[in-house]
Amino acid sequence: ESLGLPSKHPYIDLISTSPPVINSCDSSSSTGNVFLSNDDATIDDKNDRLIQEKMWSVFDYFTPTSRRGGGGAGAANNARSTFMIEDHKNEDVQQKKFSHLSSRPFCDADPVSLYTNESFFQNLQSTPPLLPDRESSSSKMEIKPPAISNIMSNDAHFMNHIQATPLASTWNDVFQQAKPCLYATIHLNLRLFAPLMIIYAVSYLLLSPLCFSSPKKQINATKKENQNRFRSIISPQTVHGVFFTIASLVAIVFSAIVTTDALYVLEYTLPPLVVLHLLTILLIFHRSPFDRKYTLMITLPISILALIQILRSDLDLPAIKAGFYYKKDSWIASSIVREWPEEKRTYDDGRGTKWLLTGDARTGVPFFINHVPQQKFVRRWVPTEELGETEAIILDIAFPPDGIHRRDKPIYMVLHGLNGGSGEEYVRDFVHRRTTIDNSTVAVMITRGLMDSPILGDNLLHFARITDVHVAAGALRRAKSPDQTLAGVGYSMGAITVANYLAKMGQESNLDAAVAISGALDTRQQPRYKRSRDFWQPMLAKTLRDTLITKFYSQLSTRLSLSEIHDISLADSMISLDEKMFVRYNNYKDLGHYYSEMGAMGDFNSFNNEKDETRLFVKGVADGISAEEQGIGRIANVSFPLLCVNALDDPIAYWGTLWDPQKVANSGDGFVMLLLTEKGGHVGWPLGNNPNTDGWKWMSDVASSFVEAIDRINVTKE
Repeated sequence: ESLGLPSKHPYIDLISTSPPVINSCDSSSSTGNVFLSNDDATIDDKNDRLIQEKMWSVFDYFTPTSRRGGGGAGAANNARSTFMIEDHKNEDVQQKKFSHLSSRPFCDADPVSLYTNESFFQNLQSTPPLLPDRESSSSKMEIKPPAISNIMSNDAHFMNHIQATPLASTWNDVFQQAKPCLYATIHLNLRLFAPLMIIYAVSYLLLSPLCFSSPKKQINATKKENQNRFRSIISPQTVHGVFFTIASLVAIVFSAIVTTDALYVLEYTLPPLVVLHLLTILLIFHRSPFDRKYTLMITLPISILALIQILRSDLDLPAIKAGFYYKKDSWIASSIVREWPEEKRTYDDGRGTKWLLTGDARTGVPFFINHVPQQKFVRRWVPTEELGETEAIILDIAFPPDGIHRRDKPIYMVLHGLNGGSGEEYVRDFVHRRTTIDNSTVAVMITRGLMDSPILGDNLLHFARITDVHVAAGALRRAKSPDQTLAGVGYSMGAITVANYLAKMGQESNLDAAVAISGALDTRQQPRYKRSRDFWQPMLAKTLRDTLITKFYSQLSTRLSLSEIHDISLADSMISLDEKMFVRYNNYKDLGHYYSEMGAMGDFNSFNNEKDETRLFVKGVADGISAEEQGIGRIANVSFPLLCVNALDDPIAYWGTLWDPQKVANSGDGFVMLLLTEKGGHVGWPLGNNPNTDGWKWMSDVASSFVEAIDRINVTKE
C-alpha cells in the first residue's frame, strides 16, 4: 500500500495469504530461507518451514481459509484447500474449493528495493475509481465487477473461469492439431541441417574410391561370381553400393533443398546454389559404381522436381536494401545520428556468427544455447482505464543491483513477444544489461492474460489494443523525473504494438522514444509471407491457441459458438488464429480490418501524391497536407523518435511490411527511423563463434544506445 500500486490484483482482494512461498527474489532464498506471505508468521516459522519452491499461478489471488485466524500450520499444504473471494458490494465471503496448482515463478521485492525506491512507487498512484482503498473500509467498491459476479454465482462458473476447459477432441482433431507443427518442424530441420548433410554426402562420394579399389570392375563381375558372393555373405562392394546410393540421394536432395529455399538464395544468391546442385550430379556420375542408367534414375527425378520448384515458386526475396534510413533534413533525426555511435548500429561487418548460415539458424539457435541469469523483479499491478473494466496489467520492475532507482538514467518499458513475458531469455538479457551495466530501471509489461495473469471480464487479449500500453507507460511516467527519458522497447509482437502505439497516439504518447525490434509496420502484408506461415507460425499459433482455449474457455463461449471454438483449436498458423479467433471474438469485419488496426502503417494507402509528388517528400505534413490526404496514414503522426530494427533474413516478420524504408523515414517530421541489416534473423543477431558468450548483446545494445543518444540531446515529452 505504501508504494502506490498493489502487489496483488486490485479487483480480487486477498483476505489472507496463499500457501508459503519461497521468495526467489531475495538473496537469502538461495541458502534455503523461506519467506511466508502470512504476515502473522514468525521468523522461526519462515525459516523452519522449508518447502519446495511454489511457482506463481492464478491461484495466488485466492487464499486458504485455514490460514485465517491463526489456522493450523499444516493446513495450508492440504492437497485441496478452501479459498475465499471478497464480495466488495455486500462484503460477504463465499467459499470455493479447488486443487492448488502451480505455474510460473512469482517474484517480489527484496527489502532494499522496497525502501530505497519508495519515492519511485509513490508516484505510481493515479488509479481508476473502482480500485478499492485497502486502508478505508468505507471506500469499498460500490459496484461488484460483473465478471466476479459470474464467477461467484456457482461452482461450475468458478471452475470454468479458473481451470482448463479443453474441448473434447477426436483422434482426427488431435492429428489435425499436430500436423502443422510436425510439418513445420521437419521442414525447418531439413533446412537447418542441409549444409551438414551435403558436406557428409559429398565427402563420402569423394573419398569412396580410396576405400574401395576399382568398384566398377568388381561390381561388373560375372553373374555367376555375383550370385555366389551374395549367397555366401554380403560383400564390401555391395555395402559400398548401398551407402553410395544413400549418399547420392542425400547429396542431391539437400542440394536441391538449399537451391529452392528463399533464405539460402538470399544468403548466397541463386547461381552458386544451382552450380552446387549441378556439380553434385556430376560428382555422382563420375564416382558411381553403377551403370549410367541406374545413376540417372537416382538423380533425374529429384533434379526435375527442383527445377520445377525454382521455376514455379516465387522466392519473394527482399526488394529493399540494408542500411540506416532517416530523414536527412530533420533536426531531430540528424541530432540522433550525430550522438549515436555508428559502431553501435553496425552488424553486417563480420561480427555475426559465421557458422549460422541463414535467418532460420540465427533465429532458433540462440534460443537453444543462450542462457541469461534469472532477474529480480518487483511485481506491481496497474488497473486499466477502460470504462467498466475490472482488469489490471502486470508490470515486472527490475532495479539496479543496489536496489536504487536513479533519476539521471533512462527508464525502459519492455514489451515482450507473442507468447512471452518477463521470463523470456532475450527480455532477461536486456534487463540484465541495462540494470547491471547502465544502472537503469526496467519495467516489463505483461500482455493481459499471459504469464498466468487472469482476465476477469470478456475483453481478452488482442494485439490491436494500445490502451494497455498507454496505461502502463502513464504509470511509469508519473514516477519519473521531469527530465528523465521513458523509452519503450518492443520485440516481435511487442514491436508491432509499440510502433502502432506511437503512430496512433501522436503527441499524446506517454513514451519519449521507442525501439521496435523484429516487428512489422503494415501487418496487412504479413499474409504474403508463405514461408513464415508454413514453417514458423504453426508453433507460435499452437502455444497461443492452447492458452486461449484452456484459460479463457468460459469467456470464449460467451461470444463464440462451440463450432467456432473448435475452429480455433484447429488453427494452423497465426494468420489462421487471427482470423478464427481475434477477428470473430472482437467483431472485426475481416482479417484485413484487424490487421489495419494492428500495424502502424495499417491505414497506409500510397506514398504518391497525385497532385504534387515532390511536395509530399520535400515539405510533407508540416506544409499543411494531412497524412490522410497524402495517403501515408498514421505513421506520419509519430511525434517521438521511433527506431525500427529488422533483418532482411527474418524468417517470421515479412520485409514487405516496411514498404519503402526511405519514404517511410521521410514521412511526417522525421521521427521514424529504420535500421535494416542483411543478417540477424528474428530477435537474433548472434555474435562471435560462440554466440552463448554474448547472448543478445547486439540487439540489447542497439536499443539502449539509441535511447542514450536521445537522452543526451534531452528530447523528452516535457
